[in-house]
Amino acid sequence: MAFFILGAYTTPMIPASTITVSADALTHNAVTIKSRLPAKTKLCAVVKANAYGHGVKFAVTTLEPYADFFAAATNHEALEVRKLTQRPTLVMDSLKTSALAKCLKQNIHISVCSLNELKILLSAAKKAGTTAQVHIKLNTGMNRFGISGTDEFSCCIKLIKNQPTLTLAGVYTHFGAGDNPSHPRTHGQAKRFKQFLAILPPELKPIIHAANTDTALNFPQYAFDMVRVGIGLYGYGSSTNQNSPPWRGGAERRGGFTPVLTLTSYIAAIQTVAKGQYIGYGTGTRAKRNMTVGIIPLGYADGISRSLSNKGKVIISGLPAPIIGNICMDSFTVDLTENSPTPAGWMSSVAQTDGVAAAEGGVKTLAVGTPVTIIGPDQTAADIAETQGTIAYEVLTGINHCRINYQTKNPNKKSPLS
Repeated sequence: MAFFILGAYTTPMIPASTITVSADALTHNAVTIKSRLPAKTKLCAVVKANAYGHGVKFAVTTLEPYADFFAAATNHEALEVRKLTQRPTLVMDSLKTSALAKCLKQNIHISVCSLNELKILLSAAKKAGTTAQVHIKLNTGMNRFGISGTDEFSCCIKLIKNQPTLTLAGVYTHFGAGDNPSHPRTHGQAKRFKQFLAILPPELKPIIHAANTDTALNFPQYAFDMVRVGIGLYGYGSSTNQNSPPWRGGAERRGGFTPVLTLTSYIAAIQTVAKGQYIGYGTGTRAKRNMTVGIIPLGYADGISRSLSNKGKVIISGLPAPIIGNICMDSFTVDLTENSPTPAGWMSSVAQTDGVAAAEGGVKTLAVGTPVTIIGPDQTAADIAETQGTIAYEVLTGINHCRINYQTKNPNKKSPLS
């Protein structure tokens, strides 16, 4: 199959580049995750970074029937979540004083990573005239944030017990290799975590939580009272297993999870480029033959990484079209040349016919306005991440919602699995 190129609009309206998020897919993923947790384990839905690029309002309103808790990275993010739900909400970042008083007055749970941070929180709670819901973060081997020593942890517990304006709402850690079931690192972190927990006096009953998406699925014995699930809700796995089962391919191969977001655009212009002419910025890309190229109106300002220059692709009419030249701020170029040898699935010959007959002859008719898929069933964010040499998190959170149309599919419609 090949493309038959037309150079005119096929529709009276110019389409828009669009982010589409599926409420059905998000609900399905939440239900699937909950079905694999121990019966009494709570689900904390992580909606930081604009719900991993999916839209925080969409995520919170869709997940509220299924989530026991929500988690954000910053105070300001948590306040946005509070506008949407009264479910308990946790700030996971190390303590920040900006907007802290507002969070305390909204009963948002606050993380502390040291005794000094706890003292600062105590002062802020007294000043705000409210009780702080404290989650102590412990460093058990991630070596990022958190208390590393049991003595400091004991001092925090003592201070909380002696201060009526502090309530120990949670104690938690973060696993660094939950995606690798065969590696001992997770077991080592869990052992260290339990050494901390043994210090807790029996009268204190904080929520104990440690597992992220992959840890919750691969190490159910470490689910504790609550799991914090982020990327899995949106249909992906973590950094090292995103491109291998169960996270690659159809939903049945991704352990039943479905990507929630699609990103589409359209061909905004079609150009004929003679052999030897340059394409785009710089002098590094020249046409090796007479070519037909399409201009897609998205660029690195929209989240299309410049690292995809000359090596990424898009999907047009079910077929891959390679990116050629450098990604620009507002656009990029794809090769629409008939007989292109680069992407698999393109035929080596094209029927010379009009658009109607072309459809019968197996030729895809292209024109300005033809839809283009950047992220979708045939190319997921994980596929793009593999090409870029990064992770799906970066691809998804890098999408700039300010410049792209946004729509929700099946809003407020319950999944048939729920």
